[in-house]
Amino acid sequence: MAFLVIGVTMGFLIALASGLGSDRTLIIEAETRWAGIKFGGDTEAWPIDTSPVCLTRPQRDLTIPRGDGPCDARLFNISQSQTGFIEWGRDGEADVSVGTDGGLMIRVIRSQTYPEGTLVLVDRETWQTIGALSWFGYITVGKTAESGERGLLLSGQFEIRELFRWFWPSIRGTEVVKSGFLRQGEAIALIDTSRASRQPAHISMQSFGHIFFADRADAFRVVGLTSVGRPALSIRFLGADKPTIIRPNWIDRVTSSPMLAALITIFAVLISVTKFVTAWIFPRAEQRRET
Repeated sequence: MAFLVIGVTMGFLIALASGLGSDRTLIIEAETRWAGIKFGGDTEAWPIDTSPVCLTRPQRDLTIPRGDGPCDARLFNISQSQTGFIEWGRDGEADVSVGTDGGLMIRVIRSQTYPEGTLVLVDRETWQTIGALSWFGYITVGKTAESGERGLLLSGQFEIRELFRWFWPSIRGTEVVKSGFLRQGEAIALIDTSRASRQPAHISMQSFGHIFFADRADAFRVVGLTSVGRPALSIRFLGADKPTIIRPNWIDRVTSSPMLAALITIFAVLISVTKFVTAWIFPRAEQRRET
């Protein structure tokens, strides 16, 4: 009887420590000079006011001066936004980098408003008026630190939170089971480890978030929250063959969860009491088992 109770209890604790039956989310907050976003919503749109818009010319015109700013007049037709918005739509895509004045430079890859290659220049004053630019979709933050690369992640942090559905509703709570810092030169992505694949680092996970101007003028801030599931953080380094995958393990859950630690203590006491009571009630059976 005691061994049956011990076996069932140990199985339950192992299931809890392994994260079985838990809902997980991953949160990142970073300051970076570059981010790549693929939009997943049907109504995604960013306000840009009357910001300059640089449309690629059908052919280069080398007879005119280059002009000032990031848009080369020989390569782009430069005008101001007439609609005041970039309509991304589903499958929209953009590369976002910090502007020269602490603003934002948006390179359109796919959108419903502008063709591929268009540059939209949002200065810092306009951005402060517009506010946060949100997304629902997939994001990559920072590029690997190759020589001459400027689109680096500068700093940041992450948290992985879990809600254990096996707990009673009255004592359920979301707990931080793993957290850490992001370092300069890391390229990070939010990935889904629940889908069957031999290369889970290549499976992006949908997230919600926004970008916002930072206190410093040479970077902007990114905040993202994944959908509920089995997310993990993929970190690529210059020179590494494969990305590093960060996700919680049983040690993280046991050391970070007061609820799980309390359950382990309670079950340990119950196991001891059960074994003592069994030995006291059935002494002969216990003696025969020992011999």
